[in-house]
Amino acid sequence: MKTTKTILGILTITAILAIHVQAQSFLTNGLVSYYPFSGNANDMSGKGNNGNLGPGIGFGTDRFGNPHSALFCTNGMAGQMTTTIQQPANNVFTIAQWFNLPPNYNQVALEYAGFLICMMETQSGDNSEIDKLFQVGPVGGATTNNLSFYLYPGHAVYLPTPQIVSDGHWHHVVATLSSLGMKLYLDGNLVATNPNTSSSGIIGWWRIMPGNGFVDDVRIYNRALSSTEVSQLYAIEYPLTLNVRKAVYLDSSNLAIGSNYQVQASQDLINWTNQGSVFTATNNNWRSTNYWDVANWNQLYFRLQLAP
Repeated sequence: MKTTKTILGILTITAILAIHVQAQSFLTNGLVSYYPFSGNANDMSGKGNNGNLGPGIGFGTDRFGNPHSALFCTNGMAGQMTTTIQQPANNVFTIAQWFNLPPNYNQVALEYAGFLICMMETQSGDNSEIDKLFQVGPVGGATTNNLSFYLYPGHAVYLPTPQIVSDGHWHHVVATLSSLGMKLYLDGNLVATNPNTSSSGIIGWWRIMPGNGFVDDVRIYNRALSSTEVSQLYAIEYPLTLNVRKAVYLDSSNLAIGSNYQVQASQDLINWTNQGSVFTATNNNWRSTNYWDVANWNQLYFRLQLAP
């Protein structure tokens, strides 16, 4: 019997699906401020803590591909958004946000050491004691370009992420302070803890300074979210990607009933590899039950071989 060869390919269609899940109760429980940065710095928590945009602040594309929907500095570290928020009781709070830092980010020395994504300072106004909260840099023993959760309860306490975060991708970071100490989460997972339960002064001006990166969906709570709540928040706000693919299957109408066949594939028409097991034809028509997702259809070939 003549060996038949079928050359097939696939068409891949990628669709980005942004899922907006209706708010669950834990999302609003204790929520002090929420900044989605949809072209403005308005507080969408209902508490009225709208932000003030300083010079050099603009809006860029968010993780879903929406324009004018994420905060960034148009001239590097100089820009910032400020807002005044009531002091959380008993040194208990949560800060959550999405951020995107460019690859190979280099630390820029400005008024404060390290790259500040979000910070707050004491009410004194002299910047003598500052809780920098989120920063990237080598300070406090953290490796350059690792993100640290910083507090100053009389001495500096740094919680660095175990991995470098300046990679050009969106990441979700959450920091909590409570009677259980400091906790730092990255992309829904707990990555660092410290028993410290106090801070020098959680009151006054809160600043969001994206530097040369992007910041989005900043949430501030007057309570510490649990690990389960952090994971749920990440799952709700994660930029889900849905890939829609047109797959390849094989068929034939010239099989000999009772004969054994083997499907094979090749990328060069020289070296062939078996695809699945040998099957016996029970009628003249046959269709494969396997599907192939071919990255480069111009270099994939199939054939149906008679088998012993």
